[in-house]
Amino acid sequence: MKGSLSSRFRGPAVAVVAAALMASVMVLAPLSPAGGATHHAKMLVATGTIACTKVSGSVTYHPAEHHVSTGPVRIVFVFHASHCTTMRSNVKAVTGGSLSEVVTKPTNACASGITTHPVHATGTWTAKNVKLHSTTGTYSGFGFVFATNGDVGVVIPNTGGTAHITGSFAGTNHGATSTVVSYINLTATQIRAECLSPKGLTSVRITSGRVTY
Repeated sequence: MKGSLSSRFRGPAVAVVAAALMASVMVLAPLSPAGGATHHAKMLVATGTIACTKVSGSVTYHPAEHHVSTGPVRIVFVFHASHCTTMRSNVKAVTGGSLSEVVTKPTNACASGITTHPVHATGTWTAKNVKLHSTTGTYSGFGFVFATNGDVGVVIPNTGGTAHITGSFAGTNHGATSTVVSYINLTATQIRAECLSPKGLTSVRITSGRVTY
């Protein structure tokens, strides 16, 4: 992971990216045995926790964010997580996960990201020989981090905030200590330039991060 969670970047230019950070649902096809009968893989709720140290994906803004607001905005962060390790779980090997985080704001002004908003997350997991139940999360808000090269990142939940997880990898505390950190391919200066452009900030690329449920 790039950067440090202890470094918080709170400038308005960085704030715009915060609202977006989170993945489309992956569906495992039913297994069809040779005998012709269709057999559905067992659905298992994974216990314990999981940590994935590699993420990549994108953040999209619907509609684009601008320097001056034109209305509400829905920001969707979609990414794939890999290099995953489970802990105290009934599932020993998870090859990856597809996750999403969604934030809805009443205004698409770039600076409106300074005020934190609740984050809703969903995720599905791929494991060998078993179909895992999905994960659903609700976070009180988000905070900001930045990498050593200046790239902007977002961490959920916000400092002092709360997390609640249901489904797979909720652990014994319903995900109270879960976090998601994502870095994008833009610096604060580049984000500001996008916001001031005629088309506004439409999308960014997620380059790295970490997921812990």
